[in-house]
This record gives sequence, C-alpha cells and structure tokens, in this order.
Amino acid sequence: MGLAAAPQPATAAPPCWHKAPSGPQSRFEGTKGSVVNKGWRGRLEASDEKILHIKYKPAESRLWPLPPSEQRNFLDCVRSRKATNYPAEDAHRLSTVLHMGNISIELGRKLKWDPKAEEFIGDEQAKKLRSRVSREDWKNA
Repeated sequence: MGLAAAPQPATAAPPCWHKAPSGPQSRFEGTKGSVVNKGWRGRLEASDEKILHIKYKPAESRLWPLPPSEQRNFLDCVRSRKATNYPAEDAHRLSTVLHMGNISIELGRKLKWDPKAEEFIGDEQAKKLRSRVSREDWKNA
C-alpha cells in the first residue's frame, strides 16, 4: 500500500515526528494518504478511514501485536528464559530507523544509510550525531 504525502505549509512541523502537547506523534505518508498516531499508545488516524481497515494476508502483515507492557515482558523473560515479544534484533532495527529519522530532521536533509556497516554514507556530520559523549559516572557501567 502506498500512502500519498499531503502538501505541508513551509511553517509546518516536520511530518514524521514531532513533540505535541499530547506526547510524541508518528506520521507516515505515502502515495494513497497518511496515517498518524497521537501519543505513545494513541489511536491511529488516517487521511482516509479506509486505510485503517485494509485486511492483509498473514504473510503480508508486518504488524506486531501490542502486548500490555514490553518492559514487563522483558523482565518476565529474563526470569523465565522465554523469548520476548519483540526479538532484540527487530527492536534494534526499529530504533535505528527512528534515530536515523530524528538525525535527518535535525540536519534538515535526506541521508544515505549503509545497513551492513550501520553508518551514514558520506556524511561526517550525521555520523557524529549517532552517539554522544557519556557522562563520567557512566564510563565504567
């Protein structure tokens, strides 16, 4: 499914993530519309309500179930040695994409990413934003 990007006024906040009074928001845009959530566990909204009711075959769906608390699940799995709801590699890849988006917004430009090396291609300024200097009390943690 492609979602269409809606035109944004020049003064609008970045369309993919910004801090709002209700908390963080995520907005995804494509050729057929947009989907946004307001707040960490907010209800999804779409430019066309039909987008929210599209049914996918099990092999096509990439949706994760929403467990009551991923933090509680992680702690329970440390004790039980069972697999977590979200595999570590998947969570790492997800957080990497979110951080890449924030860095792109901060710099105000598109970036190129090498997924194998896990670094930005040809952009020293973006590379420097991947981490920050640790406080002294965390250096031996």
